[in-house]
Amino acid sequence: MITHGTRNKPDRDYVRKEANLEQQNRVTTMQEMKM
Repeated sequence: MITHGTRNKPDRDYVRKEANLEQQNRVTTMQEMKM
């Protein structure tokens, strides 16, 4: 979903993407530990 008018607020979107990446990495590490 692309929302217009977020050019003046790129920090929040960037932080959200970083948080998602961090969460995915954490999940993958947990799965690797289980194996």
